[in-house]
Amino acid sequence: MANRFKLVYPHETKSTMDLYVIIEIDDYRIVKIITAYPVDKRRRECER
Repeated sequence: MANRFKLVYPHETKSTMDLYVIIEIDDYRIVKIITAYPVDKRRRECER
């Protein structure tokens, strides 16, 4: 059985974007990158 995780990083060149990276770690501790995609930062941050 594998476990999936979503990592969120600030985008290096676009200040309004985040980079989402989906990784998978299996029972043998092998790490696989499933996908990576940019997302608008406002989706993560809530305005007050």
